[in-house]
Amino acid sequence: MENPKAKALCEILSVYCKNSIVSTFSEQLDKPAFNGFVTSKTSTIEKAFLEKGIVQKSKFDKCYFYFDKEKEPMGSSLLHHAGFFYILDASSAYMTERLRSIVGENALALDMCAAPGGKSISLKIRRPDIDIVANDIAIDRAKEMNRNIERIGLDIKTMALDPLSLDLVEAFDLVILDTPCSGSGMIRKERKMLEDWSQKKVDRLLPIQEQLLEKAYSLLAKGGILAYSTCSLSYEEDDGQIKAFLNRHKDIKEVQVPVEKSVVRKDYGYHLLPGIFKGEGIYFCFLKKEGTPTKEREEAKTREKSPVDGYRLYKTKTNGYLTKHLPLSTSRLPFLRPGIPLYDTSEHPKCPYDHGYAKIATEFERIPLTKEAAIRYYAGEEIPTDYQGKDGLYILSYLDVPLGFSKKVGRRLKNYLPKGLRAKVH
Repeated sequence: MENPKAKALCEILSVYCKNSIVSTFSEQLDKPAFNGFVTSKTSTIEKAFLEKGIVQKSKFDKCYFYFDKEKEPMGSSLLHHAGFFYILDASSAYMTERLRSIVGENALALDMCAAPGGKSISLKIRRPDIDIVANDIAIDRAKEMNRNIERIGLDIKTMALDPLSLDLVEAFDLVILDTPCSGSGMIRKERKMLEDWSQKKVDRLLPIQEQLLEKAYSLLAKGGILAYSTCSLSYEEDDGQIKAFLNRHKDIKEVQVPVEKSVVRKDYGYHLLPGIFKGEGIYFCFLKKEGTPTKEREEAKTREKSPVDGYRLYKTKTNGYLTKHLPLSTSRLPFLRPGIPLYDTSEHPKCPYDHGYAKIATEFERIPLTKEAAIRYYAGEEIPTDYQGKDGLYILSYLDVPLGFSKKVGRRLKNYLPKGLRAKVH
């Protein structure tokens, strides 16, 4: 790539990479970025796509599959809209795959700068026992994150706060800080990132990263894990930032994890580089605070009976929410979504229940759909049926995954999929 900024990035890499790696990186910059997704429905994906050669299974991650978006636009597929998988860069997925094994059971986690939700979703898919609070400072991005979480059907709480305003000292067993950065690791995925990158941008973001790291430290419980990451290639934002942080806090130590040969390590943490690793550019480092972890947390009290076993029902002034856990220490946070909403609180709802509730509800009978019928459901159409059950409310499903609510009236299934979720799928 004959570009002064690309050459500058190669010079930056030379600080912590061998010449052969820098050369390979330079040669691969004009190549297309890799695309893939993370999923818990691995057997379904293998039957639907792997056997047909549409996807490739990752060698390092049983939950990850690669695809060629030019040959198969998975983002507009039926299985994507039905929540079978979440499209995510392989490098980000690799971070949570390494993280899953070092976090304690039933941990309380905060993702400080979470939108659009990839790391929270990816970790929750791997570790359903972790209670995750996903936060983003921008309300629009946080709402987008809500939609992504609802589509997959996960019990993840969301907020839209400035993370620096959180006043919860040593409250979380895991803090994920995917910090604002210069974005140079994404130049192959988003070409505009190369033109946007500059050393001035790096320098401007360094104090913000330091401030967020300090806040993450104050939020992290004793014995907890801090997972720091950037999508930057710059040493100052990566190893350098961690080195300075460790010098300030002697009660924090790095946790090293086993990695593939294609992963680059300098002083602290791990660099995944385009052209070297089969993904785009990110850096991550895991740190542990000394001390004894919290054994149990007091749950916020509720007198409400949950309609779903294994979930607790919390009522607010406007709705009810189902979640596996709601620790008392975090129960008063201004959540956008403190769990999976129970009721549709929009004006004149067709269905009394929220679409997201269909993903976990057990009191309604399911009507399985063919692929053709499921495609029609996402198009917003009524669906003819020969199902012999009584008229009333049902949940429609495809390959045993719930899609949403429908009302059976005679030989018709009325479509209760919210208009904002309807799409042309294949």
